[in-house]
Amino acid sequence: MVAADVAIGGHHDDLNFVTLKLKNKNLRQPNRTEIRLSVTVKVSRWAEYASQNCRDDVDGTWHAHGENWINSDCMGCSCSVESMSCCTTYGTPTVYPDDCIAVFDRENCQYRVHKKNDTSVECRVYASVG
Repeated sequence: MVAADVAIGGHHDDLNFVTLKLKNKNLRQPNRTEIRLSVTVKVSRWAEYASQNCRDDVDGTWHAHGENWINSDCMGCSCSVESMSCCTTYGTPTVYPDDCIAVFDRENCQYRVHKKNDTSVECRVYASVG
């Protein structure tokens, strides 16, 4: 028969320690040596933090459940207990005049559609997706 004792305690920096001790308790062969195995597993507080928050992999930022934000890729994100979801905050122009070009403005999270030969003249967009 093998018995296991689990002790949780102590900490070092931002880690908790879990210690597991196993003992051989063979009652039929009392002359057998007792086997002790001690295993220490480091459990980071990161796991606890991660279970209560969402991580935006684009920016490497953490957000609390119920929070909404826009990341540096112009994605609108929301964090909930069940999941984190992100989607574009802008439409991508698909139909506009042939003499125009669509250029993404990352600072304002939107496309600007202007004449190819004159950036000061904006063009009409007839259809977008997103």
